[in-house]
Amino acid sequence: LSENVFVVRGDMRIRAATISSRVFQKIFDRGRLCTVPLFRDPEGEVLPTAVGPLAPGRGGFEVQPRCPGDRETATLMPWDYCGIYRRSLHSAIGGFDPAISEPWWQKLDYGMRAWLWGEEIRVNSSLKMSYVGTSAPEDVTPSGGYRRFFLKNLAVRRRGGDASLPVSAWWAYRRGSGDGGAGPREDWKEIRDWVTR
Repeated sequence: LSENVFVVRGDMRIRAATISSRVFQKIFDRGRLCTVPLFRDPEGEVLPTAVGPLAPGRGGFEVQPRCPGDRETATLMPWDYCGIYRRSLHSAIGGFDPAISEPWWQKLDYGMRAWLWGEEIRVNSSLKMSYVGTSAPEDVTPSGGYRRFFLKNLAVRRRGGDASLPVSAWWAYRRGSGDGGAGPREDWKEIRDWVTR
């Protein structure tokens, strides 16, 4: 029922002694969509969990994790889904897309929609968490999740206050992905209707 929800994985440790109630209050007062902790490995090393876009090359969209800075660092996604979410803003952007089964593309879709709709996701270095064991690497393989991510975020054309998913986006996806099954066409129709709504 709270306006702010703190999501934490079971294989993480938070040092309560290092976080004061003032830190939480400042996070709540900023009213961001999501504030992500600074993550450390079991040995105490800071992990590269702030995800940002790379300089455009060959017309594609690429991102790369980097180590967060000392205070607050913008990121395109909440790493491992962990963070303090503002419930009303999370609902307003549609939350995580359950039709994307791959975590990497689901989180990136969430973050891109947040950014495109004017919301912020930031790593706050005052909020520290550590993994108890080693974390599995993210699977960034393009798949059905990438298709939904591409069509919902990269292929949308905006003009004024309107948005559309042009037919040319379908062909651009087909050319770039090599995905020729029937699933992409159904996804395109569903996502086109979603963009229109």
